Order: sequence, then structure tokens, then C-alpha cells
Amino acid sequence: MSDRAHGRAGRDATTAYHEAGHAVADFYLRFKIRKVTIRPEREKRHEYHGYCQRQGRSYLDRIDIEVTPVKQNRIFNRIIAIAAGYVAQKRFSPRSVRRWHTSGDEQMAADLALYVTDPTGVEYLLRWLYHCAENLVEVRWGDICAVADALLERKTLSGDEVREIINRRYAPLPDFDRLRAQTGKSKRRRVPASKEQ
Repeated sequence: MSDRAHGRAGRDATTAYHEAGHAVADFYLRFKIRKVTIRPEREKRHEYHGYCQRQGRSYLDRIDIEVTPVKQNRIFNRIIAIAAGYVAQKRFSPRSVRRWHTSGDEQMAADLALYVTDPTGVEYLLRWLYHCAENLVEVRWGDICAVADALLERKTLSGDEVREIINRRYAPLPDFDRLRAQTGKSKRRRVPASKEQ
């Protein structure tokens, strides 16, 4: 593999982990994913850029009028999902992170934070939610790796495909009672009660 091809493969991988971090966080925080991709966008300044596209922003409806506890929680979760991309990329390859990689995400998170706190509290709120994102990535790292591998193979995944990849890792246990019934064995082994002395 040439140095140029090797470099592209490395950028693809870091982009895949970044976008997989967003996608897995979206899945667990109940945001609907339309698609996630690591395909380049020619209009972007940088050579390779991916994105995770979500469905709807209903949690921002009438947000200027009233911030309900439900909307506040959704904004917190949205910021966590935004931060999860950076956290996942940093865990996969700490040396790959550049300031411009996260500038768009940071601005989006700061804008959302201003709906629920004043400007003096933004930094503290984002720091707390960043730690929440670190915890999520730590717990769901296996899912992030699975989605990133699929992105490297297919380049683009739909929301349904992301859900299928994650659910496949947690396949339900067999119905042992049904299996015993099919094989003619008793469903449950009875233990005789001990006689009182």
C-alpha cells in the first residue's frame, strides 16, 4: 500500500470511529438516525468528512418560549451525542484529533447549551456533559467498533442498519422452555419438597 493510500485508510478509520460515536450515542439516547456516512463531501474544505444525519428537532419546538424538563433533558442528551464523536475518535486514535475536526460540533453544543443556561454556565455544563459522553463511549465501545467496521466496509449506513448492527450484538437468549417442549422433555425439573421432621 502506498503512503498516500495508507494515509487515506487511516483517515477513513478515524472518521468512521468519529461518526460511529455519534450514531451509537444517538441510538442509546433515543434520537432517530436517518443515515451515517464517511463518504467525502466535495464542498467541504477538508479532504474527508463524514456526518450522522438525524430525523427531526422537535425538542427545540417553542424552546424560546418555555424550556420544559423534558426539553432540557433532550438538549442534554443531544450535547452528549455531539461530544461522543470526538470522544470515540480520541479513544481510537488520540493523535488523529485536530482542532478543526470538532469545531462544528463544539459550536453546535455551545449553541444548544445557551438554551438551558446563561453564558457564564456554558463551560461548566459542557464539561459535565463531556464526561457523560466519555462514560457512554466507555460502556458502548463494542457497539462503536461494530458500527465503525461496518462504515469502513459499506461507507454509508441507514438508521435501520445501525440499529440492526447494535441489536445483533445482543441477540436474545433461546427460549429454553419452548425447546424442551419440542424435544419432549419436561419444561421444568421439579424438586421434591423436604418433609418436616
